[in-house]
Amino acid sequence: MTVTKPTQTKLRLTLPRVRRGNTDDAQRMRAAMTETALALFSEGGLDAVSMRGVSARLNISAMTPYRYFADKAELLSALWQYVLKDVYVAVSQAIDAHVGARARLRAYIEALLLYYESHLDEYRLVFLTQHAAHQSERPGADQSSIFVELRSLFRRTMTAFAVEIGAEITHLKIAEDLVFIAQLGYLQAALLNRRYPWSERAVLRSACVSQALLTVERCLVKGAECAKDISLLTRNKKRHKH
Repeated sequence: MTVTKPTQTKLRLTLPRVRRGNTDDAQRMRAAMTETALALFSEGGLDAVSMRGVSARLNISAMTPYRYFADKAELLSALWQYVLKDVYVAVSQAIDAHVGARARLRAYIEALLLYYESHLDEYRLVFLTQHAAHQSERPGADQSSIFVELRSLFRRTMTAFAVEIGAEITHLKIAEDLVFIAQLGYLQAALLNRRYPWSERAVLRSACVSQALLTVERCLVKGAECAKDISLLTRNKKRHKH
């Protein structure tokens, strides 16, 4: 699965006419700038994306992009949509290829890890550019965004797993958080710590996914006891820091 990006050729878009006060025109111009930023991203990765680069590619004033995006952080936020759409497609296809809630949850986790392992710039954009937090995370944001759709897919997959093992969904949220932590921990280690002599990637990934599933099952089944263990572990870590 590859990100749906423009080709490597340097595209020069035909800019839409923007009439003063016309919302549709402004949205089309914003879309054209986002597409241009995506082309820059495709050609040079995250470091190639800038407000100045967008204006130069479109042959417009350096200040024009700031009429549509407050800053580079907001521009990067728009790129999130493109990346997360591809992530959604990847995990959806992986889930659909399996039968049974446990197998489908495993497929979800593995597909997400595989996607980011093969898309390092996309990983950096989504997880290492925190100032570009997606607007769907803000109060009052559009709940139809792909970010929310991806989270909803994860919630449905997790809920089906809880039902399959006969567990209540009372502690579903903490179980979801544990999966997310496991995913981020694996990606951070495997993608950014190149000096450590890791095990063969496929073996390591499979082991991490298996451990994540076991942790989730224990959390869903034992509920409060699991949450208590996690709280105790957190307190112990804080003591060691002091």
